[in-house]
Amino acid sequence: MEDVVIQFINRNVSAKEFTKFRVEMQKKHHVSFNNSQLRYVYKTMVARGIIKESKAFESVVKAKGVRELSGVTVFTILTTPFPETGDYLEGFVKGNEYDYRKVNPQTGELRQDFSCPFNCYYCPDESVLNGSDADMPRSYLKDEPAVARAYQNKFETVAQIRDRARSYVVNGIDIDKVEVIVEGGTYTSYPKHYRVKCMRDIFYAFNTMYDPNFVTDPREPLSIEEEIKLNEKATIRVIGITIETRPDSIKPEHIIEFRTCGITRIQIGLQHTDDDILKKINRQCTTADAIAAIKLMKECCFKIDGHLMPDLPFTTYDNDIKMFDRINTDPDLDLDQLKIYPCATVPFTVIKKWYESGKYKPYAEQIIEVEVNGVKKKSTPLIEALIHYKRNTPKRRRNNRIIRDIPTSYIVGGYDKPNLRQIVQDEMKRRGLRCPCIRCREVRDQKTDLAQSRLFVQEYTASGGTEFFISYENEAETVLYGFVRLRLSPDSGAGVFKELEGCALIRELHVYGKMTTVGAKEGGEDVGRVQHFGFGSKLMAEAERIAIERGYSKIAVIAGVGVRDYYRKKGYKDEGHYLVKQLTEERKEGQGASDVSTNLSVIVPLVVVVAVVATLLYSFSKKYHN
Repeated sequence: MEDVVIQFINRNVSAKEFTKFRVEMQKKHHVSFNNSQLRYVYKTMVARGIIKESKAFESVVKAKGVRELSGVTVFTILTTPFPETGDYLEGFVKGNEYDYRKVNPQTGELRQDFSCPFNCYYCPDESVLNGSDADMPRSYLKDEPAVARAYQNKFETVAQIRDRARSYVVNGIDIDKVEVIVEGGTYTSYPKHYRVKCMRDIFYAFNTMYDPNFVTDPREPLSIEEEIKLNEKATIRVIGITIETRPDSIKPEHIIEFRTCGITRIQIGLQHTDDDILKKINRQCTTADAIAAIKLMKECCFKIDGHLMPDLPFTTYDNDIKMFDRINTDPDLDLDQLKIYPCATVPFTVIKKWYESGKYKPYAEQIIEVEVNGVKKKSTPLIEALIHYKRNTPKRRRNNRIIRDIPTSYIVGGYDKPNLRQIVQDEMKRRGLRCPCIRCREVRDQKTDLAQSRLFVQEYTASGGTEFFISYENEAETVLYGFVRLRLSPDSGAGVFKELEGCALIRELHVYGKMTTVGAKEGGEDVGRVQHFGFGSKLMAEAERIAIERGYSKIAVIAGVGVRDYYRKKGYKDEGHYLVKQLTEERKEGQGASDVSTNLSVIVPLVVVVAVVATLLYSFSKKYHN
């Protein structure tokens, strides 16, 4: 398809001519292709130096709109069930029989024969030893979508990423900014050698994505530091990496490693806030552990995604309501994002035996009668608990999930509706209720008048500090365009990062990608021009203004590798593991609160016009009466 790209650029094909041009090229070359495949070839040619970048090509040959709603493509990869340690078996002979759980039979590298040293009773442990035909990292089942892909690729990081990238391209989804979510076992229980190698391979995979020689003659991976540096300018940039672990398994040395490896978000499993329940399910982790971990992560600028599990053994509907209420109101348990995974009874767990014996009876299976607007109807305690949680969610939190993507063929007991989130949303709509979380308010592809956006600043206490959720929304606060999270704390840096001491902390900046103004024509130039609308700069300016107002002289941001240049252009400089900016008071009063300045630019001329009209009317009235 290289000839197609060259012909396009040489003939300067316009958007109106493109469909006809594509049909012509498909007939000429006897091949069918979509826009994203064409963009892939174009980017490969640019990377090889065959052609120069063409803005005309990029604007006409667009990817599917789905990708443009967020501007970020998500890749989920799984870690191996038996991670390599970096050490080798003395006297290894290839071809001899070894325990594959402890030795790599191809290389002789020693392996750790577990992915998590704990045994929570609800957590599946699918393995050959437990009767399965495959070994999985702890907590994951073979037929879950991302797990199946990982298994097919032997849990190799690069292979998983390239496999997923192919499926995106085939489906017409473009890839340039990516977020990577790393799942499997307990991340910090893996050997450090494996953890760092996994992170390095993430960057290596994207840095070589458009390398035409990768299949036949791939270059050797460099160090983690070198691959990260390359990715800052790469065609596909990693803007964020998320790992998951236990609250009691995060130590200062892990936090330093996370930043060295470009990790920006951490998922932690709270599961419940009742320590008695946690003890009975053998969690071996307490709410106090979660509180300490959340504070440590916030002081080091990380974004935090928590997991909760209603309907566990030994809980009740009322107990779970208390859990949800505490998560929504306790400043020490304030989470940026949340995944709710109602407990499902699946194979390879202890609770499966409890369920089959009758010891565990999930309330998700109960049918109850509730009264809604004077009408009685059937429901379940689980749906009612989720409605209670969602309607009371703080607007600053994003509810990432309301159910885990477990195939129903695995579920023995408990909830068995894969579309549970949609069921809850639809029921809330029927009752006239609304969830104020970030996900439910993202602008997505709504047509909206961006000029009427307003700046909102919500101040609140969290984990011993003062936080601000600064956002641009519509007047009714039902549509969210972008936000920034600012933290002011006397403990910034937590004694781990000296560069953060005395700093205001920007923990997250997010502006939603494709936004269309009212009256914009589909495919018209005015559609593309409104993307971002300058919200990112305005939000950063407001955060800096607040920091100065509160007496801070410097501000730091946790920046994903692929967006570091964005902050550097705004005056932030590399300092240790973060980007830091020196703040000055050489700002006009009110700078940063751009909605105020915007409104004044409208109000002042309007006042002048009104005054002139009033004067003319007064003169006319006086003349008429005279």
